Amino acid sequence: MLVSIVVILGSLSLLSSVSAANDIDITVSMDGESAQTRFDHLVLVAGLWHLVDIDMGGEVLDQLTLKLFEGTTVPIASQRNATNYYEWTYDESSDLVWQDVMMYGGRTYIDADNCSQSNSLYRFAIGVKDTFPSIEFYHENWTLEIYAGQDNLFSEVIVIEKPTLSLARSHAETIEFYVDPFTEMDADGDDYFKVENKGNVPLELSVDYPTYAKYLECEHFETILSVKSGKHCNIILHSDSWMAGIGTVTGTIEGTIPSPYVIYTDQLTFLSAPVISASTLKINVGHANHEIVDLGDGIIFQYEKSLTMNEGEVREIHAYLSGNGEATLNISSDETNSSIRNIQLGTIQVTPPISITSTNTSEQIVTITVEALRENKVGTIYYTLDVDGNIREFTTTITVEVPQSGRDETTTALPFATIIILLCVVLVVVYMLISYLRHRG
Repeated sequence: MLVSIVVILGSLSLLSSVSAANDIDITVSMDGESAQTRFDHLVLVAGLWHLVDIDMGGEVLDQLTLKLFEGTTVPIASQRNATNYYEWTYDESSDLVWQDVMMYGGRTYIDADNCSQSNSLYRFAIGVKDTFPSIEFYHENWTLEIYAGQDNLFSEVIVIEKPTLSLARSHAETIEFYVDPFTEMDADGDDYFKVENKGNVPLELSVDYPTYAKYLECEHFETILSVKSGKHCNIILHSDSWMAGIGTVTGTIEGTIPSPYVIYTDQLTFLSAPVISASTLKINVGHANHEIVDLGDGIIFQYEKSLTMNEGEVREIHAYLSGNGEATLNISSDETNSSIRNIQLGTIQVTPPISITSTNTSEQIVTITVEALRENKVGTIYYTLDVDGNIREFTTTITVEVPQSGRDETTTALPFATIIILLCVVLVVVYMLISYLRHRG
């Protein structure tokens, strides 16, 4: 009878352990991050603090032990070290409720301040030392076990990974901005770039364009990039009062592990991701629809490359010079399909060639009054610039369309013809009526 009772009690004890294991739910993640998995097993990244959340399924225990070891067999006591075995405890009755049993190298691998217990929910804030070889995503299979006293309540494979820091940029290679000369304004880029975290560690991002740092803002850009996530960077340019010209700006993207995640030891080698290049920024300072040409010696010329006019239309077009120096500008037209009526430098009427003293604090504005002469033809305005004997030539092409008045006549011709026909009809009717009356008389 005694033997039967012992067997029954043993069976109940075994059933109790199995039942507890089935009811236990566990998650492993870094604070604020989603749980990572590999081969359908939970992942813990070496060298970083993790939260091991244990739901005991309604069972409240005064003591709990967490063991983590390499492989599937617990190493014997004499062979345990930071490369193969860790053990942490929760003991409600102890002065130190949360403890690291092993204490390798004189430091603890439990963060007691971030551990907690509420009813049947237990949170261990723990980590393991990074002793892995410097191979990206190197991993080992370990075992995580939960004990209540000597009873093993839970056992599961956990993948321990080497911390791997990796960033990638995608989308735009070059982003262009257009701002007006000598004007403070905000300008959006014509594109964006995306930064992705390809590693297994959250990263704090910094996008740096050193020469233009105070003029650039990455709009709505969250600096913490979670594992396997990406962020768009829309750059806004806050321009100063700049002279016309085209500037190219290069930058870098750097990612570092936020300090609260790191378990600091004397062997840290993984705090920063390899720096990658940001999208190149091309800043166009000039007037809309104008070509921007650097003539050398710091002088910038702007002109319209092409436009469309109607035959007979007269229009003012503009060219601009800026930068310190002297230049001679000659302007002419083809005189067959387009002609020049007037040229002004500032507000003064001038005749080419024009001598211009340019400065880097304002623009010299050349206003050219042009007439389009022949429809369905192409007119040309010619510019010849001489800067210290360096002669450059440019053209504005004018596509001449049908006269605007011709279009109006087309729309009014039909009503006018209709009126004439109606008058003729009226006259015929009147004539016939008069003839009829005379005949009766």
